[in-house]
Amino acid sequence: MQAGPRPFVWAVGIEDTFIPQVATRTGRVLDEYELTQHYRYWKEDL
Repeated sequence: MQAGPRPFVWAVGIEDTFIPQVATRTGRVLDEYELTQHYRYWKEDL
């Protein structure tokens, strides 16, 4: 008995980069949401 093709399976992942430590060189916190304007465009992003 020959098996048929396997069904396609979707996978979703969420990467949430936020580094709360202050950078010693700049004194700033790296907030990727701010850098990518996610706070402004969050509806479109989702």
